[in-house]
Amino acid sequence: MESLFSLNELWRQFLDLNPTLAATADTAAAQLSHTGSFRSVDLPPGEIYPLASPLFLPTATSARIRRTVELVRLCFEDLAKTIRHDPELTARLSLFPDPIRREFFFLPHGYPSHMPLFRADLAVSDQSAQLMEINTGCPAGDLDGGLCAETWSGLPSVAAFRHFLGERFGTTVRFQAQDTRADILRRLLECYEEFQQDRPESGPTGPTLAIVVGPNQAKHLLPEARGLADYFHEQGYDTEVGLFDDLTLGREGLYLNGRPIHLILRKFSSLYLAGVLKPLGQVSATAALARALLEFIRSKRICLVNPLGSTTLQDKGLLAEARIRYPQLTEIIPETIILEPELARRQSDLYHKIAEGNNYILKRRISFGGKWFKSDPTEISASLPSIMAKEPGRWIAQRRLELGQAFFLINRLGQVTAGKGWVNLASFGDSCYVRVSTDPLSPVNISQNGAATGVIEVSTGGSRLSDTH
Repeated sequence: MESLFSLNELWRQFLDLNPTLAATADTAAAQLSHTGSFRSVDLPPGEIYPLASPLFLPTATSARIRRTVELVRLCFEDLAKTIRHDPELTARLSLFPDPIRREFFFLPHGYPSHMPLFRADLAVSDQSAQLMEINTGCPAGDLDGGLCAETWSGLPSVAAFRHFLGERFGTTVRFQAQDTRADILRRLLECYEEFQQDRPESGPTGPTLAIVVGPNQAKHLLPEARGLADYFHEQGYDTEVGLFDDLTLGREGLYLNGRPIHLILRKFSSLYLAGVLKPLGQVSATAALARALLEFIRSKRICLVNPLGSTTLQDKGLLAEARIRYPQLTEIIPETIILEPELARRQSDLYHKIAEGNNYILKRRISFGGKWFKSDPTEISASLPSIMAKEPGRWIAQRRLELGQAFFLINRLGQVTAGKGWVNLASFGDSCYVRVSTDPLSPVNISQNGAATGVIEVSTGGSRLSDTH
C-alpha cells in the first residue's frame, strides 16, 4: 500500500517538473490577504497566517475519516446524556468546578445535540485516524479550512496538477474542495429548525444570524467571524458580527448592530461568560447582559449554537473515560491517564514511564490554543512533580502519537519553503481543516506558528480513489 500522503508526494514531483509553479503559494497568499479574514487582528495590513498548500486526499480515505469522526461524535453525545443522569461520574471526574458551569450544562437549549459544532483533532496514518482531543466549545478553524481549500482549488497550477494526475492514472481525475464553512452553516440551520419545532411562538424561518465573539478571543476569532459572515451572506443568510458587549436589549429581545437576532453562532467561551457572572452579586452591564442571555435561552427566544454546556465535553479527562466506557473507541483514542495525586503510589511503574517523557505528553484538561501542552521529554520530566502537587487531577498524560508527514509549500511572511511537515487533520464532521508544523515538538497550531490549509478530495473515473490508487 502506498502512503496515505502519496498524492502530496505526487504534488512534489509535479512541482519539481514545473519549478516556476512554486510561486503559486504567493498567488494563494495574495488572494487570502485580499479577503482580510485569514489573519489575526494584530497583524500588519496585508499580512496573513502562515499558509500551506493543500492536503490532497483520496475520497475513500476521506470517507474512512468521516466514519471515524461520526463514531466519536455518537459516543460523546451518549456520554453527555450519561453526565446529565450520573452524579457519581460528574463528582469522580470533577466536571463542574463551580455552580455556574453546572447550570450551563443543564440549561435547556432547544435542540437535541449537546455538541452540534465540534472539531476532532486527529493524528492520521495509513492504518488509522486517532483522536488527540476534541473541541466542543467554540472551535476555531471553521473558516480557514474552507477558505484555503477554495482558494487553492481555483488556481491554474492546481488545475494543471489535476491534469498531471489524469495522465498518470490514465483516467479522469476530479478535485473537490472540502468546505468547512458549508459544514458549519448546515449544522447551524439544522439546530435552528429543531429549535423552532416546539417553540412557544414561531420565529422567522429565515433567521438573522449573529456571530458573537468574546473579547478574550477576539484576536483570532473576530477576523474568522467576519469571514464566516461573508460566506453566510453569499449563501443568502443575513449575518451580523460583533463582540459580546456589542449585544443590546430591546423590545424584540437581543440586538446586534441595531438588528434583532434569532440565531447566535457562539464564538465566546463559556468560561468567559462564567467569569462575567462571578461574583453572583455583580451588577455590571456585561453581567446583566449575560443574565438576559441565559433567560432568553431558557424561554426559547434565542437559539445559541453551541450550547453553553458543550464546553464541558472538551474536558480531556473525558477522553480517558470514553476510552474505557466505549470499546469501539479503544483504538481511536490513545491511552489517556488523568494525573491524580495517588497515581505515583498506586501505579508507580506507570508514573515513572510518564516521568521519563518519551512515551507520553502532558496536557491540561481544560486548555486551548496550543497552550498548557508539554511534549519535550526534558520539560515533562522536570514539570510532572510540580503539576501533580499544584494541580492534582487537572492534567492528563496521553500516549505520544507519531503525526504523519506530507509534502507542502509553506508561505510564511512572503517566504516560500518546500518540504515535509507534520499534519494535524482537524475534522468538523464532513470537512477538515489542516494544520502543518515543521517542528515535531511544537503544537500544530497557527497561534503557535504552524501553517494552515484545507483538504482537496481526489476521485478518479466513476469510482473513488483509494489509498493504493
